[in-house]
Amino acid sequence: MTAEELLQRYEKGERDFRGVDLRNINIAMGYAEELIELYQPENKSWLGGSQLGDIDLSHANLEFANLEGAELSDANLQETNFRSATLRKVIFYDSNLKDADFTNADLKGAQLSDANLQGANFKDANLSEASLCSTDLEGANFAGANLYGFDLYATNLKDNNFGGANLAGANLEATTFERANMAFANLIGAINVHIKDSILQNTIMPDGSIVSSSGMNREEIGLFTYKYPRNLYLCDIFTDS
Repeated sequence: MTAEELLQRYEKGERDFRGVDLRNINIAMGYAEELIELYQPENKSWLGGSQLGDIDLSHANLEFANLEGAELSDANLQETNFRSATLRKVIFYDSNLKDADFTNADLKGAQLSDANLQGANFKDANLSEASLCSTDLEGANFAGANLYGFDLYATNLKDNNFGGANLAGANLEATTFERANMAFANLIGAINVHIKDSILQNTIMPDGSIVSSSGMNREEIGLFTYKYPRNLYLCDIFTDS
């Protein structure tokens, strides 16, 4: 399916695009202005890309697609293939992304607050400056992901895999890391860190020290709690707090 066909059918009211093949599609801001103006003229004031809220792209193939700046709130994207896709600044607010595959995808600055990300695979993905406030991340995989400056405020990351992930400068206030795998993760400069119940192995702490939980008691691990004043994050825009 082409970008033109997708936008044309969406504008006519169609929302069910389950299982479609959209590999290499490009509806990003900066590239698709003519199509957006033709099929979504009411969106001229939208500073991003295409508006595709409430769409059903579950099981669809968007490998290598470019959706930069698109609005995909309240969408059904369960088991969608986003491998190596460009998803910078895409808004996935309140969408179903259960078991979606974001391997090697670029999600810099993406908004994923209140989304269902159970079982989602973010292996080697770029999530720098993205927001995942109040999301359901049960069973999600962040191995090797870039989470620089990431906002994980009040997120439950119990049993998640952050092996080798870059969490430098991330906001981890009120975030639960119980039994999470933090082996070889980088937490330099991260704020509000409390990971005493997680698995530490050659983990780089906010002050640059390298620690492992093996052979340490809970009291010793509990010393690695770093708290700093919280600044404005993307989560503040999408929550009442």
